[in-house]
Amino acid sequence: MGDGPLRLALRLPDEISEETGDSVVRVNGQIARMLRSAFEVVAPAEADLEVWAVLAPEPHAGAPRLLMCHGALGDPGHWLRSVPKLRVGDTLAAHSRTDLDLIARLGGTPFCGVELLPLFVDTSCFVPLGADRDRLRARFGLPPRVPLLLSAGRVYDEKNVHGALHLLAALHRAGARAHLAVAGDGPAAYRAYLEQLSERLAVRGFVHFVGAQGVAALNELYNAADLLVHLSLVRKENFGLVPLEAQAAGLPVLSSHWGGLRDLVRPGQTGFYARTWLVRGERRVDWAGLVEPCLDLLRDAPRRAAFGRQARAHVEAEYAPAPFRARLLALLDRWAASPPSAAALARRVALSEAAKEMVFIYALVGREHPEAEDSFAISRLLQREQHGTFAYRAIHACMATSAEPPELPEPDDRGPLYRLVDFESAAAGRRVILEPPWDRSVALGEAAAWLLAYLQEGPAALPALRDAARGNGLAEPELTLAVRELLDEGLVGVAGPPTQ
Repeated sequence: MGDGPLRLALRLPDEISEETGDSVVRVNGQIARMLRSAFEVVAPAEADLEVWAVLAPEPHAGAPRLLMCHGALGDPGHWLRSVPKLRVGDTLAAHSRTDLDLIARLGGTPFCGVELLPLFVDTSCFVPLGADRDRLRARFGLPPRVPLLLSAGRVYDEKNVHGALHLLAALHRAGARAHLAVAGDGPAAYRAYLEQLSERLAVRGFVHFVGAQGVAALNELYNAADLLVHLSLVRKENFGLVPLEAQAAGLPVLSSHWGGLRDLVRPGQTGFYARTWLVRGERRVDWAGLVEPCLDLLRDAPRRAAFGRQARAHVEAEYAPAPFRARLLALLDRWAASPPSAAALARRVALSEAAKEMVFIYALVGREHPEAEDSFAISRLLQREQHGTFAYRAIHACMATSAEPPELPEPDDRGPLYRLVDFESAAAGRRVILEPPWDRSVALGEAAAWLLAYLQEGPAALPALRDAARGNGLAEPELTLAVRELLDEGLVGVAGPPTQ
């Protein structure tokens, strides 16, 4: 490093449109603007520090790097191809506590510097409008004067929009005739699945697909809705810009307690969380635990409005551009005061044994399937062939509320059981067909198959299940074993209070 002011080289987009649909691209462009306004930006050969936002920086002997990788730490491919190229003298920006957990679990000794640097949303683009909500809804063909939930973001299976449909159906069973707007696009097959599922759940006329929207229109949708439902179980969800955008617009959030999302909502003030857990390394979310808080907020307009005001204040204080810029500049000041040594820049980072096992299996599957052209395709193969048992267990264990399935429900009306899957019972073998993204079959015993079919109509408390089981000739020990079997397979959940 020279004696003058810090000189940066940027591997970030220079220009973006405010209508860019990709939140990550928008944020990277805004970071580039912040740095250009505060530092001299030079060619890499002249830089004291390079700032990157890419998945696979090339190895080189040049300037130290600050790498902002967004969701990449939840991708085995990043630990296979990118992390080993880092040097001890480089710096990795963690965007959430989940990132810190992943680095502690997968990073070896020695490792590079790590700085916690939460991302931000543009609080000048996502704002409460105070406009006529019925007029805003009319722009998108949405009905006026009805409870309206919103799901926003790319529409694919790991975003778990089907969980929002199950929540909507549960609200209808409780007497709340709510609607759901789905903003975003994605694979046609998943859209078809959602339409079929909404038909089976008898809520098709209450679900509205409004497509992908630019920033201004998305902000209008946030202002038109009553609550955001964001039950994402994306394995790379290490931050979560959509819940912050919604809160910046004054919209309370119902979120999965998953990955970086766990940092973003203040339970009981700006929204609520649904517990998440793992089954053989794969992901589940207690959407049923959100039914009561959702009903309460939909029925109590003043409380919902207070949540919206608190949400906006929360984002302005913690996740607006100004506090991010202050944290980023403070990080660079600390770095400039103590830059890495030449020896640190000559050593590559190491991976933990858990990371080595993970990347070995990931690389092996990629080699055996040359048709898998990217990490998303390899992830699909791992998901289908191994259900995440080996390749993703180390990652998922850092993302979920709990690494274990829930316990058996209490012997009273608390903790009712509910189904998490779509179910087909064949004449022979009683096979279970799971909904995306857990596309597999499971052979069930007779009692477990009966119980899963019984839960078709909605959650049921243990006393009611016992009465129904006796009526079908099942003794209590058989029912208990059936419940345990379904919990261990991840086919049912136990509805609990929202996660605090």
